[in-house]
Amino acid sequence: MKITHEEPGRRIEIEETESRFAAIAILLGLTALVATPWRGLWGLMAHGAALGMDDFVWSGLWLAAGLFIVLQSFGGHRLERLSADRGRGRLEWRRSHVLGLVRWSGSLPLEALQGLALSLASPPGRSASTMKLVFRHGPGSRERRFEVRLEGLDGVERVAEFALRFGAAAGLPWHAVTLNEGGRFAVEMAASARPGFERISAAAATAAGSAAFAGAAAAAVAGERLLPFDPAGFDGDARVTVWQPGREVRVDKNWGAWALLSPLMLAALLGPLCYFRLPSLHAMPLLPRIVAVVMLTLVGLMLALVGWAGFRSGQPRSVRIDWTSRELRARTLRENRVVPLPQVAGVELRHKSYASPSTRSGMMKRTVYWSEVHLRLHEAVQPSDELLVSTRGFEDRAARAREMALPLARELGAALHVEVVETGTAA
Repeated sequence: MKITHEEPGRRIEIEETESRFAAIAILLGLTALVATPWRGLWGLMAHGAALGMDDFVWSGLWLAAGLFIVLQSFGGHRLERLSADRGRGRLEWRRSHVLGLVRWSGSLPLEALQGLALSLASPPGRSASTMKLVFRHGPGSRERRFEVRLEGLDGVERVAEFALRFGAAAGLPWHAVTLNEGGRFAVEMAASARPGFERISAAAATAAGSAAFAGAAAAAVAGERLLPFDPAGFDGDARVTVWQPGREVRVDKNWGAWALLSPLMLAALLGPLCYFRLPSLHAMPLLPRIVAVVMLTLVGLMLALVGWAGFRSGQPRSVRIDWTSRELRARTLRENRVVPLPQVAGVELRHKSYASPSTRSGMMKRTVYWSEVHLRLHEAVQPSDELLVSTRGFEDRAARAREMALPLARELGAALHVEVVETGTAA
């Protein structure tokens, strides 16, 4: 999509300018070529043979597969046009479905708009940036959501400038950047003043062209911002049950399902048990008997290792940071540990990953990423490290684990008045 018309501060219109019909026609043509029963037709024309049922079965399968690809590529909901016009006082849009054959339009009065939230669905690229726009209007009314892939936005500053331009044209001159970190960006636009929001004058922007918007966008993205940590949205090995940095923070981990594998640790006795309880082993010659006992012992040790890993992963843990008593309390099955808060030297965000070993069978290599938040203690305290919480593993999505754990680490470090360091590779 492209910006097809703009009057700074008054009107902006974005529209899909490239036709989809050429690409659809090519895909349908390829589908027809592949699905045509050429072998049967050749037999019919050259030898007079009748078309067999197999020819139609395979043609039907190829036709279904081709139509599925076409519908997946072009058949979903698609935004074709979106405009905000202060002169007419309306927000208008047009969508399409079923290969563009079904179209419908909608509009809202700008006076009903309360705000706009714009966020990047992916880091800005050189050619186009994908953004999610959420319009909020009227109490009790549902939000209007649009996904826009707009060309020419090659950086966060350009995305911010577009948000300000669209907001001004929609009568939403107040703005506040809520997220600006590592290529991620989100901004809120509002019709009236709110705490933490800044205003850009629509009249000034109109007089100065886009210069006023460019300056405001540069100022908006000058500093790094993170979304506040949301305990309910954290997905990890433990739950953040209390989150009041400066007063109390508590992380609790209950028994996990992996603990059900704990009985496998008894398999370490498999070799000796079979040796003493199976008379058939004693009836075997010496060398086969030794080989059988060794193999049974190795199998038992492998099963026991799995049971130990399950027990280690599934056992409960609780960590509490209490600013009233100035203590860090960590409780596990083995020990209860109490450390004075002045002994906490820093917060460490560790990024970890595991890549499955490559195989010769052609299987794709899989990489899992996760992040851990540790409390680093002074060297006088042993051990000088305390695990607070770990995110779950994300396959081939390193940034997602960091996004989830970074706000927690930053806010906790600020409350403890210690530095926050990142180790490992997050991307």
